[in-house]
Amino acid sequence: MTTSIRMVLGVALLGLAGLPASASAAGGAGGASGAPIAGVAGPPVGSAPPPGITVKAPAVYPEGVAYDEKTGEFFVGSMRKGVIGAFKADGKYREFAKDPLLVSSVGLRADPERGRLLACVSDPGVSVKTSPRTYRKLARVMSFDLKSGKRLKTVDLQGLAAGDHFCNDLAVDGEGNVYVTDSFIPFIYKIDPAFKASVFVHNDLFQGDGFNLNGIVHHKDGYLIVAKSSDGSLWKLDEKAIGRIEGITLSEPLPNADGLILTTAGDLVVIQHGDRHRVARVKSTDGWKTAKVEKAVTLEPAFPTTGVQAGGKIYVLMAHLGDLFANPKTAKADTFTLTEVVLP
Repeated sequence: MTTSIRMVLGVALLGLAGLPASASAAGGAGGASGAPIAGVAGPPVGSAPPPGITVKAPAVYPEGVAYDEKTGEFFVGSMRKGVIGAFKADGKYREFAKDPLLVSSVGLRADPERGRLLACVSDPGVSVKTSPRTYRKLARVMSFDLKSGKRLKTVDLQGLAAGDHFCNDLAVDGEGNVYVTDSFIPFIYKIDPAFKASVFVHNDLFQGDGFNLNGIVHHKDGYLIVAKSSDGSLWKLDEKAIGRIEGITLSEPLPNADGLILTTAGDLVVIQHGDRHRVARVKSTDGWKTAKVEKAVTLEPAFPTTGVQAGGKIYVLMAHLGDLFANPKTAKADTFTLTEVVLP
């Protein structure tokens, strides 16, 4: 890929890279200028790194993370290699699924009830497998056996809608239906338990500049909550009354919102890129008609993307994706970290 094409891609993938076009990958905590954000806690200067799990996995550059509460195992994808890896709290990484159809593995979802791990697959141009055939054209979901890593099912979604594609994140409802966001076009796809794919929602409310639809979670009361990165909004979508879409009125916008975690307590944890690089706990008392940012913690500027709740703790993936998008050929990060975030 030429430098000029990669630069254009880097601007288009604002929500993934985690920076506005004018921001620096080496910026400090706070705003683009390095100034702290009022009312948001950040790490003290010279403090020890926060607790978490540091994993040695050269040039993996994961964007998505999932957790299997039955086995205590974490799973991460790879933007560079496509491979899906697994590890426990000791941080010992192993390859879980290595498949030629995994170009860049993005969002992941463990589904222990059905014995599967689901993965979004895209091609933003930074994979060793990128090609003109798949670059910005691929929106794929793959299912793997949760124990063996064997491929179970594959479905390509790009044929359902015209335009560029970036399969980003997915959620699973109680019946086993899978809902998938596409960040480049205003579509959410649905894959039923038989792995038959369809368009769940197509709505211009989800249009915008750069990266749009991103993190998605299923609520037990029968709806989805979806983040739109470009304007920091959250949306509530009824799973049965298709087309019923409500904007959630927020106490403040959540720009560059990426991963969402719906906690066992019923709060929503929102992970943000860019000049915020923070984690916010969002709470609603009216069924997600309105919501308030109750607490926010600023992280190190290492591109927080997604996260999981594991053993009652919140972990956020810090994967240094800025290095990868700056120059895939010279990016050489040997490790990534799942940082434990405390939101009292």
